[in-house]
Amino acid sequence: MRFFNRFAQLYSLIVIVLTLAYIYSATHFFVDKGNASTIMFAFYLSLVFAAALIMGVKDEDNGYMGFNYHFITYIIVNGLAFIIILAGSDANRKENIQTVLFTMLFWGIGLLFHFGMYLFMFRKKKIGSYEKDDVFK
Repeated sequence: MRFFNRFAQLYSLIVIVLTLAYIYSATHFFVDKGNASTIMFAFYLSLVFAAALIMGVKDEDNGYMGFNYHFITYIIVNGLAFIIILAGSDANRKENIQTVLFTMLFWGIGLLFHFGMYLFMFRKKKIGSYEKDDVFK
């Protein structure tokens, strides 16, 4: 069982491309904060979710209950957002940094809950260091 196997690596590349495409399109085409930007954001989220779901189903380790995909998404999306805001010369840069930090905080709380569920479910599947399925076959 590897946390960052080939499916997680492929998923990372997909999320990087989707996130960069979303940020580019949001800053160049959908600057009006209207329905178009909301629809674009919903489309972006559904593509990221679909990619995680497909990679998680194909993953032989069952994606660690999806926790590794959730963690990868958290790191890539928040990291890219933070880097792009720091690199940009936006007039309201302080507000944008605060928005990213609040997003990181609240999403991080959700990620901690997901990690707790992962530990709870992972421990239910093991007896000592052995898998329950291997012991009771």
